[in-house]
Amino acid sequence: MAGYLQALCQIKATLLIVLTVLACSLTFRVNAADWQFTGLTVNSQEDASELQMERLSLAPEHLTFSDIKYTCNQPVKVFPEHGCEQAQLQFNWQGQTYQASVSSQINFTHNQWAFTGSTNQGIQVSWSSENDHIKIELQQVQLAELLSQWPGTVPVVPEVILTGALYFNPAAGRLFTEDQLAFSELSYEHSEDVIAAMLHGTAGFSWDINEQHLEYALHVTGGEALVNALYVDFSQYAISNTANIQVLANQTYLVQAALKHQDSFAATAEFELNSALEWQQPQLHIDLQDAETFNKKILSSVLGIYGFGNTEMAGGVGIKLNSDQAVFDRVQVTFDEFYLLNEKRKLGVDALHGELNWQMDGAVEPSDVVWEELVLAGLPISNSQASFEFVGERLSILGPHRLPIYDGAIEMRILQLNNLFAGELD
Repeated sequence: MAGYLQALCQIKATLLIVLTVLACSLTFRVNAADWQFTGLTVNSQEDASELQMERLSLAPEHLTFSDIKYTCNQPVKVFPEHGCEQAQLQFNWQGQTYQASVSSQINFTHNQWAFTGSTNQGIQVSWSSENDHIKIELQQVQLAELLSQWPGTVPVVPEVILTGALYFNPAAGRLFTEDQLAFSELSYEHSEDVIAAMLHGTAGFSWDINEQHLEYALHVTGGEALVNALYVDFSQYAISNTANIQVLANQTYLVQAALKHQDSFAATAEFELNSALEWQQPQLHIDLQDAETFNKKILSSVLGIYGFGNTEMAGGVGIKLNSDQAVFDRVQVTFDEFYLLNEKRKLGVDALHGELNWQMDGAVEPSDVVWEELVLAGLPISNSQASFEFVGERLSILGPHRLPIYDGAIEMRILQLNNLFAGELD
């Protein structure tokens, strides 16, 4: 059969050759272990050569393509070797139809081949028998447009333009990068209070299409974001973001994510997103290693909204927000040489150390803090410490306390504050 095809394909281009494998579904095999063609039609004319196949299987890659149409606008040999520049290719893979202009070199006998294809959307694709992956080069390509070409369920993606190279391993069903992609105009709106606009920077990712598993890393160096009252200008405060996302069977997302800014700020989060992208049982850890930088670049704008503008801050703060029965129903704040001063509000603390624990209800771990100087409503409290329980809207001191003030002291045996989050204390 192979010899018959070879003889046919070597006849001069002026002779029309048509070979059709009929509905009896004969299978042509160049190498039974590697390639299988079914329903092959070869059409060679004076000015063009055309191949059509019902089905093509590549055994090592476990790939099957169907409805293949390949047109070379030159009278070239098809078998056992073939080469063509700017051929037109159309095929179906996993229910998706693809079209491209391709240049190809194929040696059927030795199972060697190389393809380079391009589209009008700024995408160039290269694949050869020497590699198990396809190289995809992007030039100002919309991510949503690119992912619309891939089979399977695509995770929710924001608007973004990509430039760089990524790779697709069809046998493993994996799309990934080796070097960083450049991204720009990344915009996403989760709600009126969570908005990202015109972000740019670099990115890398690995997406397992079969397992519906995505890992990515972003370094955002420009653009803006708003999270409730928190505003971030990334040109002034660059952020690195990494995430591990597993798409579950019920179209929810299991997310592990991290944010970092050099040495001043780091945060990690674990949560589930439902189909409406609402998070469930979030666990959030924040480490303000340099509160001074974080306050100047990020927090000061929020404090200004609530009447605490021009607040000075330094030292370290660690925050753990956990969700046991409800969202963030348990909080732990750790202070390390923390300093805060707001002269207008006559509020300040210096060299604050310790741990504050809050819980919505039930038994809570005691809170213990110590400071060198504390100012409350202009009242200075010298070097001292406090132990208390903080549950819901109730704060109660634990045991007798002596707070040095001026030349004397305030001694407290019992103190309980209720309705802390209401309009009036009880």
